[in-house]
Amino acid sequence: MFKQSRWPLGTSTAILFLCLAQVGTVASADIIYVGSGCEESGLQAAIDEAATRPGTDELRLRSNLLALAPDTIVNGDLILSGGWTACGGATQSGNTTVLSTNGRAIGAEGGTLVLRNLELLGGSGTAVDVTSTDLRIESSILRNSNTGLRALGSATVEIASTGIHSNGRGVECARQGIGSQGPSVEVAGWIVSNDATGDGGGILATDFCSVALVGGALIRDNTATGSGGGIYVGPNASLSTTGGVTIDLNAAEGSGGGIAFAHNGASATLESVQIVENTAGSHGGGLTLGGGVASLGVGTVITDNTAGLLGGGIHCWNTVAVTISEGVQIRRNEARWGGGLSCGGSATVTGVGDGDPIEIVGNQAESGGGVRLGNSSEVLLLNTLVEENRAEFYGGGVYLEYDARYQQERGNFIDCASPPRCSTLSRNQVIDSSGGGAALWADQGAEVLVAQSYIEENHAPIASLMGTIGAEGAGTFVEFEGNQLWGNDSRSLFESSDGALIHARFVSAAENSWTFSLNSPPVKIVLGEEAGGNVELFSSIFVDTVGSVGGGVLADCLIVDSTTGLAPARAGTIEVSADPGFYSKSGADLHLRSGSVAIDFCDDAFVVPGDRDLDLEFRGHQTIAQPDRLGPWDLGADENPSVDLLFMDGFESGDTSAWPD
Repeated sequence: MFKQSRWPLGTSTAILFLCLAQVGTVASADIIYVGSGCEESGLQAAIDEAATRPGTDELRLRSNLLALAPDTIVNGDLILSGGWTACGGATQSGNTTVLSTNGRAIGAEGGTLVLRNLELLGGSGTAVDVTSTDLRIESSILRNSNTGLRALGSATVEIASTGIHSNGRGVECARQGIGSQGPSVEVAGWIVSNDATGDGGGILATDFCSVALVGGALIRDNTATGSGGGIYVGPNASLSTTGGVTIDLNAAEGSGGGIAFAHNGASATLESVQIVENTAGSHGGGLTLGGGVASLGVGTVITDNTAGLLGGGIHCWNTVAVTISEGVQIRRNEARWGGGLSCGGSATVTGVGDGDPIEIVGNQAESGGGVRLGNSSEVLLLNTLVEENRAEFYGGGVYLEYDARYQQERGNFIDCASPPRCSTLSRNQVIDSSGGGAALWADQGAEVLVAQSYIEENHAPIASLMGTIGAEGAGTFVEFEGNQLWGNDSRSLFESSDGALIHARFVSAAENSWTFSLNSPPVKIVLGEEAGGNVELFSSIFVDTVGSVGGGVLADCLIVDSTTGLAPARAGTIEVSADPGFYSKSGADLHLRSGSVAIDFCDDAFVVPGDRDLDLEFRGHQTIAQPDRLGPWDLGADENPSVDLLFMDGFESGDTSAWPD
């Protein structure tokens, strides 16, 4: 934290004095007691006296001292220590109050300063105001001020075991004037119940300020009439969290209830942080990210936040580039659009759950219960669970519009055959019967690729005529490859309208149904539904389905229950009512048994695999005992390697629960 020419502020007083003495040019420091009957009776007089003495003096303030001054100025290197019970005594208890009615309770420009066991009140001014100073505040309180702490220039500040509360703003920091270095503030204390007019209720960091929240830091119950109820990170500023940080119960009338990160040149590195129960009037209940780069790392939990418009958990916009690491949880957030995650503008999000999957779970919105994307934003998610989200109208799991792009795939996990899965769009739902896309809905030129994923137990309302997967509008394109669709409850698996295209290849589907009436049992789900759109189905297996009621669905190399509404690309490539030989249809394991008719079924006349199968095995394995029907490609999500028990996920993981009896 500190410049090499200065001492590290975490050092004890004894070690500090020893280090200064070793320099050779600094004399031993003095201890000066301040208060009635002490060597100095007034605080400012004691500070001025210490400035005339060599070394870093320690002023020990009597606990009954109330320093009243419009501006208390510290010159040089100094330790201010409060709560001393007697002049010359060795007993410390409680704090000493330093009060300014219209200036600064404590101000410093340069040098090194320690504030300990003090209660600092700045009134209409600032409790602590430092410029180009090395400052440590410990076991103190900064309250009832226009601003609790202001750090300018190249100031370096550490806050430990200190509460900054009940101020107009908690902390403000910015570079002052033109220079290469801005201030840095490290917080291991509590910034609570500050109420700002404008941005940044708890912390306002702008213009090359660097803020680090470390072990046990708490940003709670702060408000802003602008953006960033808890924290506002402005141009060229940075924010980092580590070691267990909580940002909760903050509110902004604008965006970013917990954190607003809103400018190019800014950076945020968040890990080991809980962002909980924050509220934004517009975007980003938990946090809004709008420029520069941001990283959400291990231990980041964004839960129970609310936004009035976009992104209950997170809203990304402008040109921000966001990375999300393994184990990040975005849970139970709520917004009008994009309950968990919303992106717009040219924002890009890349999520990779290498060790533990990323979780987007239990969020809700009018549209896009889990994720909502628009305006050319792009999201790539590897090893991500999009589950148990709810939308009133469209996209229970995911909703896209306006040329947005969404890609979700499996990464290199070992065990995906049984829960927890690796990549899912499961148990999401839409509520209103006029809506659709229980798992996913794409609109107005959006593009989607979902591969090697489990789409299971998504639900649409009883009267809905919409599908589990929906697409609408010219230029809208949904690509499905290597996915398992099981146990979904909606009228159709695929719903395409108004010029959109859904292209599904190497898909396995079973046990999907539609509850069409309160008084009737579920019936077979419609395979494909068109209303001026296009659905293409290749190299796939669809059981427990009926054909397409829209008609004209282009089809090749399929196993189906019905060919109604299908338009075969060529004769002899569609099997009707054949048993595909799934391991356990009722148990949601749609891997192929050896000897399945789906093995070595199709060629590459219409489609070539774009990726590996559901288990990340290469496509096109030749089964010697089973001659090719048309070519080497197995139908459905699973490529059977003919020695499947040895290569299925269950064997690799040691979990054999998915194996057949």
